[in-house]
Amino acid sequence: IFDPKTNKELKYGQDGEICVSGPTIMNKYLDNQELTNKVIKKHEDGRIWFHTGDLGYMDENGNLYVSYRLDDWEEKKNTGAELQKIIGNYWNVTDCKVITNRDIKHRQIYEVNIKFNDRILSNNLETVALRIIQDSCKEKFADQYNSITFKLIGIKEKEEKEKVKTL
Repeated sequence: IFDPKTNKELKYGQDGEICVSGPTIMNKYLDNQELTNKVIKKHEDGRIWFHTGDLGYMDENGNLYVSYRLDDWEEKKNTGAELQKIIGNYWNVTDCKVITNRDIKHRQIYEVNIKFNDRILSNNLETVALRIIQDSCKEKFADQYNSITFKLIGIKEKEEKEKVKTL
């Protein structure tokens, strides 16, 4: 697994371009030197590597996980930061944190933690406010929307305040 910009080998668990080397690597594309130069490269170690164009990582046991095509990754790599920025700019949001992880199929997933301002919580409008945000995210992040979960922060505290204690 190599950094696609520097061709430096990466450590276990780090996302990078999947490259292959060995005696079975092709020499070239027939009548297409430009494509050959794009995918067949000699690295600093002196070996010839085939650049697959796939992004992924390898774990300590040698298992290979393919995440995306490298071209698609350029569009998706800032999704977490972009989500946080967009949602954090809503007038009714006081705090927003996005946690990026991998699911069991090793795809990127995003947990969006949102805290609404007290006016939204006191008027029980959090469902309406969340729906507006979700619809906006569905439009802006259509390809990744199914990998985004939304969690409201501060709702538990509100519910605790509303409970009436009786004897």
